Amino acid sequence: MKRKVALLSALIMLSASLPSPQIYAVSPLLTEISESGTEATAKAVLKEDVRKGMIALSPAIKTTIYVDNSDEEYINRLLNDTVEELFCEKELFNVCDELSFDGSIAKQGKKYRCEVNLYVKYTSSKDSLAKDKKAFDKAVADIISGVGKNWTDLQKAAYIHDRLVENTEYIQSGNRYTSTPYAALVRHKALCTGYARAYTILLGEVGIESKMISNDSHMWNMVKIDGHWYHVDTTFDDSFINSEQVERITMHKYFLRSADAMKEYYDVPDSTAVSKRFDKMDWDHSSSFAFYGKGIIYVGADGVYRYDTDKNQVVRLFKVTDRWEIKQGVNTTYWTGYSPQMVQYDTYIYYNTDHAVNRYDPKTGKITAVYKNKKSDDMLVGLTVRNGILYGWFADDVNEEGTKKAVLDLKK
Repeated sequence: MKRKVALLSALIMLSASLPSPQIYAVSPLLTEISESGTEATAKAVLKEDVRKGMIALSPAIKTTIYVDNSDEEYINRLLNDTVEELFCEKELFNVCDELSFDGSIAKQGKKYRCEVNLYVKYTSSKDSLAKDKKAFDKAVADIISGVGKNWTDLQKAAYIHDRLVENTEYIQSGNRYTSTPYAALVRHKALCTGYARAYTILLGEVGIESKMISNDSHMWNMVKIDGHWYHVDTTFDDSFINSEQVERITMHKYFLRSADAMKEYYDVPDSTAVSKRFDKMDWDHSSSFAFYGKGIIYVGADGVYRYDTDKNQVVRLFKVTDRWEIKQGVNTTYWTGYSPQMVQYDTYIYYNTDHAVNRYDPKTGKITAVYKNKKSDDMLVGLTVRNGILYGWFADDVNEEGTKKAVLDLKK
């Protein structure tokens, strides 16, 4: 189960005077606008003030806005929406989601004067900020550097999805630090909020519009591809190869789904993702995507397929129907009817059966056997590439841990 995450805890107290921040001794940031200001103007002022305070690592930020409505729910929504948008900004990578508001509201002319105190916590101190920012920027750049120059937005969103999932471990319980994109990309351990914020920032780096969405217990993303919104849940698409989480497995069950498809799994508060273009894609087989030309290559039910992202067409590249049984042990999470996994290195794609590894060349269509294991040995249950070495994960039919073994030096 995912940890129940409340993005913000915001309360506007309708008091006669503005309470002073007593926990933190900082200089307040104050910007006022005229009574003729619109809600959009009020939100822009609020956003700019809060951004400046967050960049300065201010633990207490004070601002004043004028609004048309004194309703507590309305003001809470305005504050929450503003801060949630700021959470998606790269420069605010270290802002925790443990925020709180207090303040006062009073009638002034035709408007209501709303004075707000926002209390914020950060993963960085002023001494560590430069170092933390450098580490975060590098982590973002490392992922973005793998994006092809001529790729479609769909390919970019798929590639970033896989890299985020592969490099981040889901934490079922944590503290305020695990809700940040810094936690996901630098510390490699995060709650769902950290995944969602990191994915939004990474997509923004390649020009893809996205936003965060949440219900009472979970947070994920909505992503805009070819003018249509889709749901993407990187947290739920993160899995592992055994009970010790020794190796990541990427799924695509929650990748580019419509609101109707997502509602089968949990409460979806936003139904604007109406396109069902990807709902029936058979690419959820616990294997990362590979990329060639304008296509996404994936493991399907009876083979390896290529989805042409420009033509919206699916073609089976070759047939793979191998299935092998790995029994459920006491603490193991291996499956019965296990199917191949696939990894990409340079221009080649490698996939495993129960006792062999094959190499596929997308350019020529040629398949070559590159590794064979004795039938009496443990079965292959997965592949991974680290520093140019292809590793296989091996297990017997009741193995609870799995054994990692180098099977091929891909640099040779």
